[in-house]
Amino acid sequence: MGRLGLCALSFAAAVAITAAQSQPPAADLARQLQARYDTVKTFTADLTVSQQSGGVPQAKVAHGTVKVMKPGRINFATAAPDESQIVSNGSELISWTGTKQADRTHLSSDDRSTIMMLLAGRADLNRDFTPSLGPQTSETEWSLTLTPKSVQNDFASLTLLVDRRTLALDGYATADNTGGHVTVRFTNLKENVPLKDGDFTFNHSGVKIVDR
Repeated sequence: MGRLGLCALSFAAAVAITAAQSQPPAADLARQLQARYDTVKTFTADLTVSQQSGGVPQAKVAHGTVKVMKPGRINFATAAPDESQIVSNGSELISWTGTKQADRTHLSSDDRSTIMMLLAGRADLNRDFTPSLGPQTSETEWSLTLTPKSVQNDFASLTLLVDRRTLALDGYATADNTGGHVTVRFTNLKENVPLKDGDFTFNHSGVKIVDR
């Protein structure tokens, strides 16, 4: 093949790669992500949580782990000194911030739009949110911003951070109405791994559980 032909093939390949990396429309990306996430029945990951309150320049960083078993089970925990845990067994969710008291919420079928229920497989990206394209700040990730169709107490908007090649979830970022931001990054992500019911229990002794 001549040099001109090789150049033409190289150009065509470059165009194909560029097209493949072009971010799809928001609704299409949401459907692709939902289809991909529907194949994930369990996952575990290490966490890095960066939390910044409105008007406070210094971010607070914590590390921990997350375990998910669909439908509805999640164990999201950070380690000392900023120890906390959000754990759901599918019927109730317990939230603890390292104090002598934890809050328990009994879940209903309407509890779908929160980030924890999304991770636990109870939410649908197009049914429960209005998707829009987020800023492209990385060559290896897509970002998809989700605005909940029903008002949420824990965030005003949610942005998923997704691997462009595999559509695996790299993490997410939330914003609230007071100017606060939380960014959660997943590392050492393992999908469809064996988990058991005991992984989704709250077992901190000496902590009083109060129904909300």
